[in-house]
Amino acid sequence: MRHQIKLPLFLSFYCLLFLAVPKYGSAFQLLSLAMIVMQNVSTAISMKRNKVTTFKGSMTPLSLFLIAIVPLVSLTDNVFNLELQYIGYSLLFFLVAASIYVVVSTVDFRTIFNSFLAAAVMMTLTVLATQHAMLRDTLSISYDAVNGLERFGPFNLHPNLVGHIFGGFAVMFFCVMLYERALLRKAFFGAMTGLCFIYCIAASSRGGFLAAGLGILTVYSIAVWQDRKRRQVLLLLVLGGIAVLLATKGAEKLVVYLSSIFETGTGDRGVNSGLTGRTDNWAKLLQTVFSSVSFMLFGNGLRTGSSEVLGYDIDNSYLNLLYEIGLPCTVLFVLLLVACTNRFRRAFRAMPDVVKASALGMFVFILAESMVARYLLSIGNPVSLFLLFCMLGARNILKGSYLASSAPVQRHVHHGTYVGYANYSDHGNGTAPGGRSRPLGMSAGGMVKEAQLENAQA
Repeated sequence: MRHQIKLPLFLSFYCLLFLAVPKYGSAFQLLSLAMIVMQNVSTAISMKRNKVTTFKGSMTPLSLFLIAIVPLVSLTDNVFNLELQYIGYSLLFFLVAASIYVVVSTVDFRTIFNSFLAAAVMMTLTVLATQHAMLRDTLSISYDAVNGLERFGPFNLHPNLVGHIFGGFAVMFFCVMLYERALLRKAFFGAMTGLCFIYCIAASSRGGFLAAGLGILTVYSIAVWQDRKRRQVLLLLVLGGIAVLLATKGAEKLVVYLSSIFETGTGDRGVNSGLTGRTDNWAKLLQTVFSSVSFMLFGNGLRTGSSEVLGYDIDNSYLNLLYEIGLPCTVLFVLLLVACTNRFRRAFRAMPDVVKASALGMFVFILAESMVARYLLSIGNPVSLFLLFCMLGARNILKGSYLASSAPVQRHVHHGTYVGYANYSDHGNGTAPGGRSRPLGMSAGGMVKEAQLENAQA
């Protein structure tokens, strides 16, 4: 179970690395979506052959919103506003959301997670192997006479999208490292986390860089901060690192370098630039949205908030959704996401594992990054696509059904301590980070009762 992946899902995520390749980007995106449908076809054939039904889906408010309400509102907008060219995208979003719902209802979520993790590793290494020259040049801070700072954009990806993709990867790799017990694998995923942050720096993506840091900090604070010994070790490491930087004047050099590559002091992208001109565009968009009651209530349809249509970038997912699906749907969606994130937090605190940690960290990441990026509700890039899997499969993640379906639950007590679920994290022996033998803040007896309750509900 540890290494199981589904090839169609792996390819679905991996293909999206090439979404912006000239002439072929659209083909890679369609291939990605076709692989999701292919996974469902493969599952249906397997179920028919084995004469067994493994559908374990249950519609949640968030699932209903994504599968029914968003496409319906968007289609109504397209027809009412006579923007028939966008009907295809509204139907495509419905098809993808429905297909993903079937996947999360028939495929073990840990398998989905493993498929995405394998694809993320391959994408990160593919970029390093093929784009190392561009990476070296952009990290050296060079300027173009026309475009200014040269930013890292492998395979023609927009630098902000680079920050979104690899910032999301950084959060997931950190969570895997946190729960990995094998030293070499822990070191590998630690290196992958650092490499993803380097990509964000090279792309000068401040939003992706900071949001990834916030996602990691959230997961780490819950998983480890309550462990007194690890808190002391962390404090010593931080103080030691600061002392080394101050002794070698490395702190000053690091601040100067990051300030230069993130352009915090320039007129175009600096602290006084209005978030690189975003605030002016946001004011313009709000004026358009609230100019009409019907526009404010129902929006204008999916994909109509792109820069190609408006003539300027919004670069804010919340305002982008406000323009596309209206104020009520946008508020409802954000409330559902925040509630789901809070449920992930509570489930992770009560029964921690790598899937819950990654889901929590990536939800925090996307909620924060969406203030300056437009990738919150999208099917065209790997991180947004995986987040859609998490949204539609949230109930399975919360219930830990990937644990219960992997192997029988094993309950036994050793010297008064609960040992844990079989396949607790699939990267170890059922312990929390650092070898903790039960979830934070839960007694051995309480954990046994929790396990019995979850299995009864499943």
